[in-house]
Amino acid sequence: MDTVEEMFKKSGLRMDIKPKYCLYTYDQIINEVEKVSQDASEIIKYSPDNCKILLYHFKWNSTKLTEKFFDASSAKEFIKKNGIKYIIDDSLKEEDAIIVEECKICKKMKDVAILSCSHLVCFDCWKDIARSAKEKLKDSDVLPYLTCDYEGCKAPIPETFTLQLFRDPETYHFYQHMRLKKLHVNVASHSALIVMISHIPHFHVF
Repeated sequence: MDTVEEMFKKSGLRMDIKPKYCLYTYDQIINEVEKVSQDASEIIKYSPDNCKILLYHFKWNSTKLTEKFFDASSAKEFIKKNGIKYIIDDSLKEEDAIIVEECKICKKMKDVAILSCSHLVCFDCWKDIARSAKEKLKDSDVLPYLTCDYEGCKAPIPETFTLQLFRDPETYHFYQHMRLKKLHVNVASHSALIVMISHIPHFHVF
């Protein structure tokens, strides 16, 4: 495997003595995502899943997120003032998220998942949606989440639920790649993630 210096040289880039980028392994990035989301959750009292949406919105700068959150007089004002389009219903408990009801898509009585948008879709139909995940993720404006597909609804689907749908390795790894693709650094803030892989030719997470 090429050294870091060789990777930069092959890409036609000069490596700074004081680099503005850090190289993370795939597992390190995933762990950092979870840590930053959990830390933010403990401060603003939203679920880690919601914090990922919010942190994505604020380019993974948790300092900016908390400042904006506490500058607002209420959670509702914070969401509206900062142009946050979607949020997951944190009041929905996991054990209550599955019921037997008519699926909105296939119109059959089955086990359906209850999302924050209240649209009821069975797992067979969700698996069909997951098969088209690549195109949906490319078009999604709330990455790193898939969104509800019923009649134009764009409510985010919780990551824990999404990962259950991605059974084939290719789609699963594509989803993970899309999750990490847009993470970028705020060098002045140690609370931000350190990654800018999409702007470095031939650069890979390894």
